[in-house]
Amino acid sequence: MSYNPLKEVVSELKGKMKALLPQLETQIAIIDDLADIKYIDPELEQDRAEYIKDYVETNFSLIEINQYSIPLSGILLGFFKISKKVMLVLYSPTGKSGNLLAYRGLLNTFTGNIDEALNKLQEIYELETIAYDIIRLKKVKAVETVPALAVNSNEPAITPSPLETLSPAEIYPLLDPKYSKKKFAFNEGLCLQYADGKNSLEDISEKCNFPVAEVRDIIDKYEKKGWIEIIHKK
Repeated sequence: MSYNPLKEVVSELKGKMKALLPQLETQIAIIDDLADIKYIDPELEQDRAEYIKDYVETNFSLIEINQYSIPLSGILLGFFKISKKVMLVLYSPTGKSGNLLAYRGLLNTFTGNIDEALNKLQEIYELETIAYDIIRLKKVKAVETVPALAVNSNEPAITPSPLETLSPAEIYPLLDPKYSKKKFAFNEGLCLQYADGKNSLEDISEKCNFPVAEVRDIIDKYEKKGWIEIIHKK
């Protein structure tokens, strides 16, 4: 996605957190009630994204709104449920567990800003998906209207790529298991974790909250590398 409105909110929040506790270098992640990561700082994503997703998926409903959990002894990793839809995760490599609790009042003042940014993010996702579907339909129409050419039996037939002609609901990518532990860029990693042959492009788009266009580009990239098999289901 080209623009994430949560980045602006996080930047403002970090500025106020720094003013409150200048000795801490706090990293932030924002997760929804489906354990989908909407924003995460790169350092936090590299080391703890998988644990954060698993923890939120298991415990989101167990933590009350405006309550928190610091599940790991000796590690400043706190989960703050600021609304019925949002878990805000804070991490600092140094300091004491009580330091994170000093932010509780500040976090509550940002609940409205974060909810508003999440709504904008969803609107952007929907608009980009519609725009891409229009482009895809134009491509399919162009393929259908190209006049048939004389076929040379000695030359292999050229067929359009499935990613160009099929709908997102018909394309089920399957990542070769031997590449599943590779290090990917954040957005790519989110998409590829669902490339199991059971989720369509449409499913992956919804689970990652990315436009279908972005998911399609990622899948196409690794299909061309031979890492992904495309399964066609109607």
